[in-house]
Amino acid sequence: MVTITQLNPINVQFVVPEKDIPLLMEDKQADVPLKVKVSVGNDAKTVYEGQVLVIDNQVDPSIAAVRVRAQIPNEKMTLLPGQFARVSLNANTLKDAIAVPSEAIVISPKGRLVYVVDKDDKVQSKPIKVIYEYQGTSVISGIESGSRVVVEGKQNLRPGSKIREAKKQTAASAPAKAAAPAPETK
Repeated sequence: MVTITQLNPINVQFVVPEKDIPLLMEDKQADVPLKVKVSVGNDAKTVYEGQVLVIDNQVDPSIAAVRVRAQIPNEKMTLLPGQFARVSLNANTLKDAIAVPSEAIVISPKGRLVYVVDKDDKVQSKPIKVIYEYQGTSVISGIESGSRVVVEGKQNLRPGSKIREAKKQTAASAPAKAAAPAPETK
């Protein structure tokens, strides 16, 4: 929940999950002010920009999050206390990151891995390290950029297995193929 508490400049209070605190503190220690973007209600077209003022010094155990306060210029007085707001905080920018769908990651007794497809359409397991995960996408290290990874059907694979990549469906062909059995996928 976000609460607006002052008019000009206006303060916006919000919470950040406990697991994301290291990302926040990394940039905060670098003395780089964290930028926030705020939109109010259902109007995503009007975006107000500001910066983080305060990050609380303790985690609220009842919500497993830390409270953050940002300040937004409000010269036109278009923001009012108590309004519902959506806050976007860019805590860190990952450079040269490799992102894969989180469902491509296999958790094995030896750690996390992905199945990478080689030029002969054979798979090899590659151990990886998950750097960050958000909304179904994981940023990983341990594979080369441009590698093809298996997303579906991983449970039946063993290193050296030959696979056949599923054909991408277009909007026109999707209804016609809906009843067909699923081919082997990558």
